[in-house]
Amino acid sequence: MPFFAGITESFLRQTARLGIVPTAMAVELFRIDNEHFPKHLDELVPTYLPTLLEDPYDGEPLRYIPSEQGYKIYTIYSDQVDDEGKDAVRGEKGMVGDWALTVDRSVPFVPASVRAEEEEMR
Repeated sequence: MPFFAGITESFLRQTARLGIVPTAMAVELFRIDNEHFPKHLDELVPTYLPTLLEDPYDGEPLRYIPSEQGYKIYTIYSDQVDDEGKDAVRGEKGMVGDWALTVDRSVPFVPASVRAEEEEMR
């Protein structure tokens, strides 16, 4: 049975990615249009997402924690516990924590081409 458990876990992780990425894109589009992050993911529906995407581990909507500088979108992951976006680590009984995408806008984005030009000028 471990073989099938591994396939199931892989499927759930991929499904989570397929929910987190478009949700993050919708958050970014919202930010561009409104000049701030949404307070709740339901603000994205229906303009940016047709429906809220589900956490494949429990069927609830993906979790979202906004901040002044960015946000975190996450799934409860395989331990089935909402750890408020704390990154998963391997524990004695498997993975413990959440699987999250964290966006921190306090660090300015500099395209690689600009960094390369700056390096050449030094």
